Amino acid sequence: MKQAVAALGTYRYREELNSWLKTYMKGFPAMGSRDRRELRSLVYGAVRMARLFPEATVEQQIGMGQVFTAGVDSEFVRYGSTRSGWHMPALPGMDMDALAVCRSWAQSGHLFREADWFPAQDRISPHVDTHELLNGFLMAPRTWVRVRSGREGEVENEWTAKGWVWGKSDPTPNARWVEPGRPLDILANYMNGSFEVQDLASQRTFRFMNPIAGESWWDAFAGSGGKSLLLHDREPGVRLFATDERQTTLHQLHERFSRAGIRSYSRYCVNLDQRDPLEQAGSFPRHFDAVLADVPCSGSGTWLATPDWLSRFDNHRLADFADRQFRLAGNLLPYVCEGGRLIYLTCSLYADENERVVERLCTAYGWQCRELGYEQASAEGGDVLFGAVLVRL
Repeated sequence: MKQAVAALGTYRYREELNSWLKTYMKGFPAMGSRDRRELRSLVYGAVRMARLFPEATVEQQIGMGQVFTAGVDSEFVRYGSTRSGWHMPALPGMDMDALAVCRSWAQSGHLFREADWFPAQDRISPHVDTHELLNGFLMAPRTWVRVRSGREGEVENEWTAKGWVWGKSDPTPNARWVEPGRPLDILANYMNGSFEVQDLASQRTFRFMNPIAGESWWDAFAGSGGKSLLLHDREPGVRLFATDERQTTLHQLHERFSRAGIRSYSRYCVNLDQRDPLEQAGSFPRHFDAVLADVPCSGSGTWLATPDWLSRFDNHRLADFADRQFRLAGNLLPYVCEGGRLIYLTCSLYADENERVVERLCTAYGWQCRELGYEQASAEGGDVLFGAVLVRL
């Protein structure tokens, strides 16, 4: 508790919490890996509670956070409830969900920001379940991975041998989660391409893709290649082209593709703000059967795992994001062949960046939205993502 209070006393929300915490812990080289995981859990839990219960003491915020992340029967919570100086709130009943617990604390005198805990809460899409969102914000975090078909047993056995806590998602057969903070990248089954780190909601966006063998696909904002890997793993017969504006990110993509055994693809570093971004990409075709546009956005659908963003985001940036998304997607439409489709994706839960951008595109360019929707994995410790399939009329 003392170490967590000291750490939180120096954090000012100006920088990203994960990077700041890594730097902070470097000042304590004698701290073991278990101590680091526990400190991370205490700090992240308190940052979540500071957003919901801003007038609670730091000790109370730490204790409240552990009620959700470690459970009421955890050693820390039980010990804390007996410490008069911690002023822990009353422990909730075992059958109460997260929102009910927060409301019970509010009834006992703690200010609870239920109506505005999320930035621009009134602009969240009506298709997002905000009750589920809050419950997801409070649950113990998870790291999701996608296991390649046929290698599930090998991956699970390696985790079990190390004593790690892990689980499955029944609706998504290849998805597995593992407790956060584990060094996945040093495992044999990671290095041989048996699994890829990918959020659960991101894995489920495959429903918008529906690739067919022989089709040409352009992953325009490929990043380090998570969506491309998912696409190729489900349909190896596609012809794959990937771009990003950062050369270092494309290098990471190449490393991940090599690890997964993907050799036949093309990549190109490009600025997609240009009207004709592929003008110099000689190895790329001029038209594609499908263009995957995972456009830059607020990232609000990922903030359950990065709670510091709730206090650092400027609501006025939403309009700028939406305008850029409309412009970027518009630059891609000429590259979609007749009868092809544009797959528009964001990791945002704001209608301004999603439904409204799709409406603007369809109105301005005469396209039609065949399908749209949200993949909300909040209840399983995952993100919220939006997807839409646009076709030429």
